[in-house]
Amino acid sequence: MQIVREGRYLRPLLRVRRAEIEEYARQRGLCYREDPSNRDWRFLRNRVRGELLPLLKSYNSNITEVLNRTAALLKAEDDLLAALAQEALDTVICERCNDKVALDSNRLLTYHIAIQRRVLRAVLQGLAAAEGPFDFARIEQVRDWIEADDKRLRVLGAGLKGQGCGTRYILRRGQRPPVACCFEIPGVLVLREHGVKICVQIVSPEHFDKSQLGGARVALDADRLGAQVQVRSLRPGDRFQPLGMEGHKKLSDFLIDAKWPKISRDEVLVLARGEEIAWVAPLRSSHAFRIQSTTRRIALCTLRHWDGD
Repeated sequence: MQIVREGRYLRPLLRVRRAEIEEYARQRGLCYREDPSNRDWRFLRNRVRGELLPLLKSYNSNITEVLNRTAALLKAEDDLLAALAQEALDTVICERCNDKVALDSNRLLTYHIAIQRRVLRAVLQGLAAAEGPFDFARIEQVRDWIEADDKRLRVLGAGLKGQGCGTRYILRRGQRPPVACCFEIPGVLVLREHGVKICVQIVSPEHFDKSQLGGARVALDADRLGAQVQVRSLRPGDRFQPLGMEGHKKLSDFLIDAKWPKISRDEVLVLARGEEIAWVAPLRSSHAFRIQSTTRRIALCTLRHWDGD
């Protein structure tokens, strides 16, 4: 128990003995009230005070001083471990948003096991704050999965899931809601439920820099794309022609081949013209909307993290 906890719970008399408080009040003629529940032996804390401590004093008359000294030592060491765990947390987190934390598994495992456990406890409790603290068994289970490089989707309870993906371990809370909306291009679409925004700019081929492209930033033929596009979640049976491929492919098979983890499937978004998929964000664009020598206008599409700004 701490004298100050979470910056608002104060226990200024925590280290003061009951007899000292009573003597202080007696000398100054102060009246005080006693909570009647303090005499109720159904409560464990009262049995500790009334039965256990007197028994311990029969073995060591200075047991109160010993316990206070031990508590002070443990508090100092706990503060040190908390600071080290926070430093480790800052280095092992690859990605963080309201409902998701991705950890660098290899880096996490370089730390002492005590720090690993504290890092995981902080992450789990941060994602599922309303569910209260996670016990040792749950934390150790997650640590074992990370150590074993387990790639299976795991249900952790308290609305959380976990899964290894490459060198990362992803922890997620809940399910992201499906989306389906249209917007005019050029323009910006903010998806608050997903914590992302999609930006579409129109540029000429002369001002196009191919080196800037990647899965989360693609270039499409703007005239082929049209003036209005749809952004939506994945649907069963979705198919598209990945850039560089001749034939079409089921989107579910494409995600498996891309080693996209199941835990993050609901994060994948589709940008489409009607029923035709132009971009699977943040993975790959469609071959049908590729830039060609005849392209007159380029739609530069970018998926960015959105934190409310």
